[in-house]
Amino acid sequence: QVVIDTVRADRLELGDMIPGKPIWDTVDYAKDVPKSTLERFTLDPRSASFVSKTRLSERGLDFPIVNRRVSCAEHRYIWANTGCSKDGPAPPQGIMKVDTTDPTSEQVWLPEPHEFCGEPCFAARAGKEDDKSTAEDDGYILSLMTNGKTQDSSLIVLDAADIAKGPIAKVPVGVNMPHGLHGCWVPGNVGGSTPEQLVNANVLLKLYMRKSKEWNQVDASFSGMGIGQFFGQKGMDGR
Repeated sequence: QVVIDTVRADRLELGDMIPGKPIWDTVDYAKDVPKSTLERFTLDPRSASFVSKTRLSERGLDFPIVNRRVSCAEHRYIWANTGCSKDGPAPPQGIMKVDTTDPTSEQVWLPEPHEFCGEPCFAARAGKEDDKSTAEDDGYILSLMTNGKTQDSSLIVLDAADIAKGPIAKVPVGVNMPHGLHGCWVPGNVGGSTPEQLVNANVLLKLYMRKSKEWNQVDASFSGMGIGQFFGQKGMDGR
């Protein structure tokens, strides 16, 4: 049998978005956006049949991740973005942890009402990335958090085993990063260590900073549902 854990919603949409206007001015999230939930599907490839479906959490959530060590393998813990509502849909804001062996023991951490977290990323403790003797939740959850009041962003670090206690570290980014969707963690120094590599990384950073003013406009072109308007506005054909 094949077991698949995924997020499911009755329909895929973000309400009636209007090009050029932020979605918080045009979309009633609780009314217009369907609730997405974490579901477990069990399939039988031999008989090409559907075996069962189980809901792992009643809370609305999105962008689930697991420890990279158990990716595409049997796993116990799932971390995801969740909103402030326990029962209905809400903008992704905080971080939650689901124990697939005991869904009733899930943990939730929510920031201030004006703060929003991006997709969580699991980072194993240094030197333990492929150590199968360590616990599956022995590591950290990282996320970029945007502050809508101060218009700045921070990298927050949570204990993957104890999400409910909140961040154990908060590092100011120094710029206003857009409230993004996806992210990933790569061990090591991605920017490089030689002077030439650091200079090139700094040039790329400045480019992103200039573009961030445009990217931070959350309108109908913000998601895949508005990708047609995005390509039309940018003069691109989408190929």
